[in-house]
Amino acid sequence: MPENSQLFSENERLNQENEILERDKEAALSRLSKITGEKLSKGNPFITDLGDPNRPTKLGERWSSLYTDEWTDAFEEINAKCKTNTTVVPEKILLKIVDNQNIYAKCNMTVSEVDDSIKLFIETFRSQSQNNERLMEKAVKKCVDDYLSSNKEATENEIFFVKKCLELCWCICIADPPMVVEYKNFERNKIDSTKFNKYNRSGITVEFVVWPALLLYEGGPVLAKGTVQTNC
Repeated sequence: MPENSQLFSENERLNQENEILERDKEAALSRLSKITGEKLSKGNPFITDLGDPNRPTKLGERWSSLYTDEWTDAFEEINAKCKTNTTVVPEKILLKIVDNQNIYAKCNMTVSEVDDSIKLFIETFRSQSQNNERLMEKAVKKCVDDYLSSNKEATENEIFFVKKCLELCWCICIADPPMVVEYKNFERNKIDSTKFNKYNRSGITVEFVVWPALLLYEGGPVLAKGTVQTNC
């Protein structure tokens, strides 16, 4: 009997040790999986976290929505405000808002474009920015204030469009690699139907860009088409 009791106790001890080893093994595999996933996804836009609300496909949807919703509301107010001035083109005013977003210019710096000495800083900035809403809010507020200081007659919907545009541009810029808003050097060229839809004319040559296209990365696939005004 004493011998059986001793064997039972030994068996219990071994079972407990085995459970501890199994837990340690699962924890180690989980850490390894996380590290491997981070290494694979770093700089690879095709590997994304499906739980991330700022993953590329979602940003593409938000870019399209920004044009159909906030852009339209701002356009109606600007168009009404400038109705007596036939030289003003509301679409170009709204495109200039995208063009003048300081937040995009400041963040859109790829690591390959800078010296080795600050590559780590840029990578750390992007990593921290992705999870720092306070930093984004502070940057957005500063840019909105700058816009208001030079556009004192800005309408309510115009200001809201600026704010939403800034927030989205922030997310686009801190992506790794950074996504690309494409709208320059298309005038007087044949419309690229893979990147743009026509506005309200049926021509084939671009007169001006109404809304930019959004690319996954420089030279990469189109996440959201833009819009262009064509010739008559």
